Formats: sequence, C-alpha cells, structure tokens
Amino acid sequence: MKIQIKQWSGKNRELLIRQTIKHVASLIFSDQALAIIKTINIKMIKSPQITVCSKQSPADGYLGYHYNTQEGVVSICIKSTLSDTDFIGVLAHELMHLAQFADQRLLMGSEDAFWKINGRYCRYNIQSESYQEYLDWPWEKEARDFANAYLKILNHSKRNEQAKAAKRKESK
Repeated sequence: MKIQIKQWSGKNRELLIRQTIKHVASLIFSDQALAIIKTINIKMIKSPQITVCSKQSPADGYLGYHYNTQEGVVSICIKSTLSDTDFIGVLAHELMHLAQFADQRLLMGSEDAFWKINGRYCRYNIQSESYQEYLDWPWEKEARDFANAYLKILNHSKRNEQAKAAKRKESK
C-alpha cells in the first residue's frame, strides 16, 4: 500500500502518519481491503466543511473525511490544526471507514446507506435532519469506538515505554 502525504510540513508528523496507517491497517484491514486499497493520500486542510446531515456538527465542522479519487486510490483529508493525539484519532476513524467500505459492510448512495448486520443489509436514510442521528449510525459508532480504543492502546503503550525507561535510568 502506497502512502502519499500532501500539503504537510514536518518530518515528525509525516512519520506519525505513516506509522499510524501501517499499524491500523495491520489491525483492521482484511486481505480484501488490502487488495482493493492501493494508495492512500493524506491531505491537510484548514477547515473541512462536509455536510452529512442538514444540521452542521457542533464546533467548527468535521475534523476529517475520505473520498475515492479513482479505482484503488483513496484520499483522507484531516484538519491541519489538530493535536497529534486528535490527529491519530481522526486518522484511525477514517481508516475504519475505509475498511468498512472495502469489506462491503457499508455501502453508500446519495440518499441512503446500507449497513451489513448478520449477513443482511439494513437501509439508513443519510439525509438526516439531526446531528444525533448521524452520531447514532452504526458505522459511525464503530469508527468512533475503534478510534477511542486505538488511542487507549497507544496511551497504554506509551506509559509502559516511559516506565521501562525510568527503570533503566534508576538501575544505572
């Protein structure tokens, strides 16, 4: 899988992006997803304003979104002013959506979405009137839950590394 990073500066954030994509992909992308997704483009934008329901989200809009630019190429756009932690969370969330599409658990039309439950698709009207309905869509819940769990794993891993470093320092 090729990773292209556009409109970004700084080697630390670029390394963070590459490591996060590779790690998340190893956790949630099926063989089918890996075969379909050939390239992931990451674009930083100042203020994404995507309307998925008629009422805009709280605060200043959505933090990230993705779209297919051509067969096998997906672009993920993420708000450029996020902290590293929030950035990783949004990236993990959007990568979960890519896995959902690639595995055909989620199909999207212009007015309806179809979510696969127990082998059957359930229809959801995505022309929702409320932000709460958007938050309750099962694919959004799954993506948020995964992103939160992923951040907890990273935080736990970071604390373990810090504890090991402190022990090594004490033993010297």
